[in-house]
Parts: sequence; structure tokens; C-alpha cells
Amino acid sequence: MQVWPLGGMEVRPTRVFVWAGPRRRLLRVIPLGGVPRAPRRTVRERGYGVGPLRGHHRGSPLVTVTQAGVRAAARAVRRPA
Repeated sequence: MQVWPLGGMEVRPTRVFVWAGPRRRLLRVIPLGGVPRAPRRTVRERGYGVGPLRGHHRGSPLVTVTQAGVRAAARAVRRPA
């Protein structure tokens, strides 16, 4: 997801990439655990836009965000207080 020209983020099941500006200057990579793996099949990229908000996704965004949320929650639980 990108809010032009402020920046945006890319959510993957094992990482979240955060950037600033329209040129995607990387600010941070937030690991969520696990090893990334290549998809078994090629998935078409789809896009949408509403005002300054632009989004692109491959596969199911619901599945990706759910997987990332579960990994982030598990990581938060494992951290010592």
C-alpha cells in the first residue's frame, strides 16, 4: 500500500517493508519470522487506487495480512517482558 507522496509499506507473510517518499527510499525491514519461499505458481499482480491511496497485490491480500498478523502476534508473545 502506498500513500503518495508520503510513503508506504509492503506486507509479506515473513516481513514488512516500510518506505518514505515517492521513490520508495527504504526506511526499515521488519522481520516477522520464518524463511521466505518462492510461490509455486506465477500469480498476476492486481492494483487499485482511491484518491492518493494506491495498492497492488498478488494472490490473496487477506491471506497475506492474516499470515503476517499471526507471525507478528507469535513474535510479540515470545518476547520477554
